[in-house]
Amino acid sequence: MTWPTPIKLLRTGPTTAVLLESVELFGVVIPEGYTTDGASVPRAFYNIIARFTDALPAALVHDIRYDPPENVYGLKVRALRRSEADSEFYRNLRASGVSRRRAWLAYSAVRAGGWVPWNRGS
Repeated sequence: MTWPTPIKLLRTGPTTAVLLESVELFGVVIPEGYTTDGASVPRAFYNIIARFTDALPAALVHDIRYDPPENVYGLKVRALRRSEADSEFYRNLRASGVSRRRAWLAYSAVRAGGWVPWNRGS
């Protein structure tokens, strides 16, 4: 998959990668060195959304909304409430070309299970 904005990743494991260069996606800057697992999807659901495919730009923005990097004071400050981040995820999936059905299923999954990573801050 090729995105309008190049996303340069170094795979560091079967489910992890590090951003090699900062990238702006949907108006959000994802900094160089940011670690991601792509779309956090159990393998059984890869037919809906897989980790490093067309959903990656939306997943990166969603990841950083849930777990922002530390600011200059060493604090992690979230820009959105969880419901807003999840709604943004759906809109970004659609803007990435993901079908309504697949985007809705991914959105439903983060609404159902996203409270766990949200509450632990990652």
